[in-house]
Amino acid sequence: MGAAGDARAASASCAGDGPPWVTIEIESPRLATSEALEFIEVDRTGCVTTRYGSMDVRAGTYRRPMDGAERAALAGLIAAKGVDRLDANGLRKRIAAFDAARAKSSPGAVSGVVVADGDLVRIAVDTGQRRNVVAWSGPVQEAALRPEAPELRALAEFIEALQATGADQRKQKLAEAGR
Repeated sequence: MGAAGDARAASASCAGDGPPWVTIEIESPRLATSEALEFIEVDRTGCVTTRYGSMDVRAGTYRRPMDGAERAALAGLIAAKGVDRLDANGLRKRIAAFDAARAKSSPGAVSGVVVADGDLVRIAVDTGQRRNVVAWSGPVQEAALRPEAPELRALAEFIEALQATGADQRKQKLAEAGR
């Protein structure tokens, strides 16, 4: 059948209509559009659907199947990074308390970090037992500036891994996005 035929056959078996397992949506508050910059969904069958917004050179919808090892690796990553149980509001409160304590103990020192122009990232993980949704503005940038928040670093690492999964070169383009 050849490599191209194998890719088409694998893509055909990946319909993208299974229940969502993991989704990530990235929006930019700097752009005057309601369109997501990037959307990645992995369904329970291991089908990865990636959409890039019309402002992206990669604009369009892509799909590819994950093999069993990739699905197991993603499940392990979810467990290791704790994204399925991350309490974003609780983490924000701990960060605010840390910033307040730092301001109190070191007058005049930088007492907080704000990523004013970060992209809004929404992640949903549905393990079957529970569904967790995390929304954070500029999580990758803020994680780099906050060593006191290892959960935020774990979230950033998960985001980067999921983006790499969506960008995998084995994906097949299904549709163009309007420009």
